[in-house]
Amino acid sequence: VTAKMQTDPLGDFRYPSTMGTEVVPERVDAGTSRRLVGHTFSQGKFDKLKGEDGCISREQHLNEMAGASALEMGDLGKSKSTTGSEIAFSFQDISFTVQDKKTKTEKVIIQNVSATVTPGHVLAIMGPSGAGKTTLINSLTLSAFGGVTTGSVKLGSDHMTPSLFEQHCYVVTQQDFHWPFLTCRETLQYAAELYLQDDATAREERVNTVIKKMGLESCADTICGNEFVQGLSGGQKRRLSIGLALIKEPMLIFLDEPTSGLDAAAAANIMRFITELAAEDQLIVVATIHQPSTKVYEGFDQVMILSEGKEAFMGPALNAVDYFASIGHPMPDQTNPAEFFLDLVNSDFTSSEDVDTVLQAWESHRAKNKKGEEDEAAAMVSVHTEDESGVAFLDQCGIMIRRHAYLAVRDPVPYIGRACIYLISNTYFALVYVQARKRQQDQVLNRFWVIVWFIGVAANLGVVAVFASNAEFNSVKKEIKNGMISPVSYLLAKSLLEIPIMLIFSVFALGIPAYGIVRFDSSQFGLYMVVWALCLYVWENIALMFSVQFQNPLIGMMQYTSMWFSGFLFAGFLIPVEDMVWPLKIFFYIMPFRYALHSMNFLEFHDSFFHGFAECLSEGKEDEICFGKNGRDVLRGVHDVFGVVNAKNTLGQDLGILLAIAAVWRVGYCFLVLTKSRAATTVVSN
Repeated sequence: VTAKMQTDPLGDFRYPSTMGTEVVPERVDAGTSRRLVGHTFSQGKFDKLKGEDGCISREQHLNEMAGASALEMGDLGKSKSTTGSEIAFSFQDISFTVQDKKTKTEKVIIQNVSATVTPGHVLAIMGPSGAGKTTLINSLTLSAFGGVTTGSVKLGSDHMTPSLFEQHCYVVTQQDFHWPFLTCRETLQYAAELYLQDDATAREERVNTVIKKMGLESCADTICGNEFVQGLSGGQKRRLSIGLALIKEPMLIFLDEPTSGLDAAAAANIMRFITELAAEDQLIVVATIHQPSTKVYEGFDQVMILSEGKEAFMGPALNAVDYFASIGHPMPDQTNPAEFFLDLVNSDFTSSEDVDTVLQAWESHRAKNKKGEEDEAAAMVSVHTEDESGVAFLDQCGIMIRRHAYLAVRDPVPYIGRACIYLISNTYFALVYVQARKRQQDQVLNRFWVIVWFIGVAANLGVVAVFASNAEFNSVKKEIKNGMISPVSYLLAKSLLEIPIMLIFSVFALGIPAYGIVRFDSSQFGLYMVVWALCLYVWENIALMFSVQFQNPLIGMMQYTSMWFSGFLFAGFLIPVEDMVWPLKIFFYIMPFRYALHSMNFLEFHDSFFHGFAECLSEGKEDEICFGKNGRDVLRGVHDVFGVVNAKNTLGQDLGILLAIAAVWRVGYCFLVLTKSRAATTVVSN
């Protein structure tokens, strides 16, 4: 184009096309531009240049095409870090092997799989169950754990690394992990704040453009929802996931089973949309798909067919029928091409010999074209991988705090729901022990027990945090993988929010039940709240640890319950410490109940006066314990019954130990978040 314009900018310039050549008309619309060159420059710029007839002049068209950069070739979907040259995605001779635990021998899951995908194209990876589709996509996204990946994965001429992936790629997994109580628009708005440095107006325009492009206008203000709360449909969630990718502007998008769980019509619409989006925005898309319908298959651009971890075909979808016919497998009329191909390579329903014949035929065909693949790979240009400034760390922390504070209000499960349950459950125990409000000798032990239940039951409800935090971590891990946030900013924002939340919990748990009903000593209100909140904070960190440690939240919940039971049993009031045996006795020292109960009872009792001591002594009833008049005497009496309580003021020591226990669990939680969210496999070069 540039050479032609230098000699004759308004001459009859001809583009090569499938029909030979095509003359550029005097007036060019957007569709003609796309047909002539395979893409169009910025839609926004086109709209500014077009005349009343909706077209631009041939001179404007040629000028724009001559000077367009990679960013100007579409309003969305281009990486900011690459200009000029076309960047292709290639993977060569990818193999994945695992070690058989019984025989200790290597088992090959995928073997020598190769492909190159250029901008504007979609590679659909098909195959029967067990063919290795998900393993391949995991290998390409550096998420293939449990084995060794060998070969070469490149974006341009650069080998794929976690840093390169975060900058230029985006993966949409089979499960759409969205924040259930954010609307579609809010999800995109927060993503725009975390990805883009633009001003608020520009971000809003981008979000509106994505909503329109993804066909989400009708559900823009609908919450995403989850298994408990109704929200977006499966197809809408899948489009929202792709919309988040467009906010980022990646070069390469991976889609794992994008039509999973959708009906035939929705699946066809999704795949057609993905193909059109890739062509319009010059995206590279790699998608796995199980068994597409005819309509879905017709929307494919490039197809890879896998069987037993090996290639059976790789190339344009339109060429697949002719290729299989050339090796002796013509497709009958009125047949779904995808079903026909998959039946040929499915060893469950086709003989292994026939499948091997098909695989060997493609291996021979591929060997003939190997030199061309190597030349194509050698011609790729480098991706600029220098770190971009992105959103500043403190700004990112501020956005995260704002988002999670908003979610804490919108999502009733992790915080608001628990606060209400604390209020209800502790009110119940306060009513059970309502007579303990009388500071009499016969109510001393009841007052002790109500303190036990106030903190013990509240801590047990931390099992809810295990479930909620596990779901949260799935969403956060996806955002970290795709370069939206850093794990450090997430941990910092979460830590800053949890401190006031624990204090709010203490107000709900103790305000009415303890001080309104049982009439605790109000002069110790502040310190009592701190001790209770700090004890609960320890259990919160234990819950967070187990929520991240196990992928299945049920296992984490069982672990938490077991830990709570051990802490409660060995707190020193059910089993005397001298009767505990090692190694179980360790729970008495490392769990928080012992320290919290000691200080909570001390604060409640030590400045109090209990009536009826003289009467108790004079009556001389054998079944009654006379504890004393003042609080310290009462504490000494309680100590004779429950060794965990005494008259010593160890408040500072107890708070320090509680902080230390919380810190240990917090460090473990942070370590797991950092390692699991950043975990990535490597591709070992052949």
